Amino acid sequence: MLTPQPESLVREPTQTATATPPAVDAEDSVAMKYLSARVPKSLRDELQHQAIREDRPVAQLVQDAVRLYLDQTASS
Repeated sequence: MLTPQPESLVREPTQTATATPPAVDAEDSVAMKYLSARVPKSLRDELQHQAIREDRPVAQLVQDAVRLYLDQTASS
């Protein structure tokens, strides 16, 4: 006489809804790293105000400023 297979004690994982990552633009596909630096509070505040005036993220403003600085110092 055949006996049925015993049920496994380990449950199979159920499929759950996973969050889809946001779409990535071509310029956002560059590997990003955190740059940690201590700056005076007044400079940080000025940077945040400028970002608000230009309606841009602070990180983008910093990237543009550093890129401009590096380009200017490399050419001199």
